[in-house]
Amino acid sequence: MGKLIGMMAYPLKPLKRIPSSQPHIIIKSAPYSASKGICKYLQSCGIGIGHEEVMEHGISSWYHAHYTRQNFIDAGFDKDVIILHQIRHPLMVISGLMGMNKLKWQRQNLILGPRGFPLMTAQGRIENVMIFWYYWNKMASVD
Repeated sequence: MGKLIGMMAYPLKPLKRIPSSQPHIIIKSAPYSASKGICKYLQSCGIGIGHEEVMEHGISSWYHAHYTRQNFIDAGFDKDVIILHQIRHPLMVISGLMGMNKLKWQRQNLILGPRGFPLMTAQGRIENVMIFWYYWNKMASVD
C-alpha cells in the first residue's frame, strides 16, 4: 500500500494505492471530461487504469488533478510516471457541471483558491462553469 498524500489544501479523495505494473500512468482531467470512458477503453486494451482509484498501471482522475508529479512520486509512483491531461470540449462538460451543488463548488474552491485561481463567484451559473472548466484544466496541466 502506498503512502497517503498529506492534506494538500483539500484532497477530495486520498490516493491509497500504487500501481503494481509498468508503466505507471496518470490521466488528469476536469470533472465530466470522460475520465471513466478513457479507463474503459484502456482496460479493453489490457492497460489497468482505474477511474478515481489506482489499479495495476495507474489512475484516471479529476479528483487528483491538483497533484503534482512530485505528489504522485511521494505516494509511490515511479519518477518516470507518464502524466497525461485529458481535455473534453467545454460545451460537452457544461451540462454535467451545471448540476453541481453548492457543497461540490465549495470543495472545488478549496483546491483552486490556494493555487491563486479565481473562485466561483461570477453572477451567472454558466459563467461559473466556464471559469471552473478553464482553471481546473489549467491546474491539471501543471506538472
